[in-house]
Amino acid sequence: MNRLIVSLFVLLAGGMTASAQHTVESIRQLYGEVQEDIRRMANEEMPAEYYNLHVKQNLPATGPHDVNIYMYYDEKPGQAENVIYPEHYLRFATTKYNYAAREYYEEYLFDAKGQLMFAYSRYVGEEMDNIYELRLWFNGKRLLQVMAKENTSEDFSHPVFRNVYTGTAIPEKFREKSDMLKDGGERIRRQFNSIKSNPF
Repeated sequence: MNRLIVSLFVLLAGGMTASAQHTVESIRQLYGEVQEDIRRMANEEMPAEYYNLHVKQNLPATGPHDVNIYMYYDEKPGQAENVIYPEHYLRFATTKYNYAAREYYEEYLFDAKGQLMFAYSRYVGEEMDNIYELRLWFNGKRLLQVMAKENTSEDFSHPVFRNVYTGTAIPEKFREKSDMLKDGGERIRRQFNSIKSNPF
């Protein structure tokens, strides 16, 4: 009986270890690795592998609208080495866009399962009152940490940010933006999969 209990405990502990994949620290490390790969691509130190979607249009009431999305991908782990066309997954994405005079910039980091690990947004508030930065870290669907910053400079062209919140719950002031970020990550992931399934 004692052996059975010990065996079950070992199995459960192993399962919990396997499911506890991401921490804020491990996500920051992966983010740094992605940034280094992007730098190397830009300097032609490694082959460039990304999709770039650029949309320009004129929208009613808000005028010219410009969206520029970069989707960086990698090979899914666990595939045979001799596969000619390995399966890919969306690793990292950036998007820069505007609505009227407001400009937005966002980043999304994904794991090999397609789950959002990290999201970042730099945006102008609804009342055009200030510029904000919002960072979200995830382990699967569980929110690990939130960090919110706001500009302290009167010169919006050269913002200086200070931390206004770090914690595990999303403050009311940033809740709507955090929901938009999560939706944005899912939209870009679907766009990537759509392009991937209809190659050029």
